[in-house]
Amino acid sequence: MQDRTGSLVGSYAGYLLSHELEALCAELVAAIRASVADYAELAAVGDRDLQESCRSNLEQALLELIDQPPPGDGSTTPQYETGRRRAAQRLPLESLLHSYRLGGRVLWQGLVRRASSLGSAADHRQLLDEAGVVWEVIDRHSSIVSRAYREEQSRLLRHTQRRRGALLAAVLDGNRVDAEVVREAAAVLDMPARGPRFVVLAALEPPSVDPIRSADHALEARGFTSAWITQARRECGLIALRPGQLLQEALAVLEQSALGRVAASPVVDGFEQVAACYRLADLTLQTLPADFAGGRGA
Repeated sequence: MQDRTGSLVGSYAGYLLSHELEALCAELVAAIRASVADYAELAAVGDRDLQESCRSNLEQALLELIDQPPPGDGSTTPQYETGRRRAAQRLPLESLLHSYRLGGRVLWQGLVRRASSLGSAADHRQLLDEAGVVWEVIDRHSSIVSRAYREEQSRLLRHTQRRRGALLAAVLDGNRVDAEVVREAAAVLDMPARGPRFVVLAALEPPSVDPIRSADHALEARGFTSAWITQARRECGLIALRPGQLLQEALAVLEQSALGRVAASPVVDGFEQVAACYRLADLTLQTLPADFAGGRGA
């Protein structure tokens, strides 16, 4: 960081921090609400949340402009906390970074107003000469918030994947699939509680070969919802059929993806019946020859 001892930016930033922080915060909140639609559309980002975030972020920026940098790698800064929280609230990263650009503009306009109030042309020229330090701070804050956002997004994705796997395993196992498990499975697996679905099993033989290559992506491309886990040397999938979707179409996609032995269960109407489908598909899979490649229904 550049030494800003005695700089005009540092002097003006100190004034803004002491006298105009609340006004700058209100200006930034209004700018974000007016020009970043995702904040208005996300109920998770309430007025108090946004106001407190804008205030703490502007305060940190002004502190850095008067040469009071935060310790460490930025992970204890308001920018890091904002990035982590906005990822959890599902605010798009592009919208978050747009808000930081608005923050930079509000900060710069505050510095310019301070220069104008003093009425010195020399001060204006010096402020322009020192403008780079302002954008240095804004760029660094944007980098910190992006890093925090992506780290939290990755953590949430890992958590979701673990939860999806645990719920699918519970449904396939069939023990205590009560109303609460059904509600959670419907939400986490993105499948209706009631409606047609079937189980697919593919043998992992040899374990290094994917027996049903990219079936999840192929099904998604055709509009099918599926969930997959690997257990007991099987690639296990649960595929939901939404209105207008046909079993034969889903099976055709799976057939095209199959490189090894694959078995599909009959269609059932809810999560409570999935365990019986799993057992039928497993029995069918065991009857297929070791060199069989393709699918067979139970």
